[in-house]
Amino acid sequence: MKATHTLGPLERSVLKIIWNKQRASVQDVLGELNKIPEHKALAYTTVMTILTRLVEKKVLSREKEGRCFYYTPQQRKPEFVRDMVKKTIQSMVLKFGDEAVTAFLAEAKQLSNQEKAQLISQIHTKQDD
Repeated sequence: MKATHTLGPLERSVLKIIWNKQRASVQDVLGELNKIPEHKALAYTTVMTILTRLVEKKVLSREKEGRCFYYTPQQRKPEFVRDMVKKTIQSMVLKFGDEAVTAFLAEAKQLSNQEKAQLISQIHTKQDD
């Protein structure tokens, strides 16, 4: 199985569409993607392949209704992002050990005081849940 913490740009665009719609067919996703200027005109089969990959990565669920498949997200966006960040950090720590943690903390020091305060507030809010 492919790593779920590595989604390509087209996969990310498809996932955003599915989160917005909550349930969509290949045709629904294709229509939305073709409205995005940075994406070239895509073929139906290309979008179908991307959706299938996201199902294989357990990011989306697929359900057949009549002759059409509909796709839904397996997680809400906040949970998905949290899991992606967690997997990415774990992967970095496994590969690079303390150097990864040091680099992360060095980046955190670059935050403005307002950004640090917001981050601390979010941490406290999550701990209260």
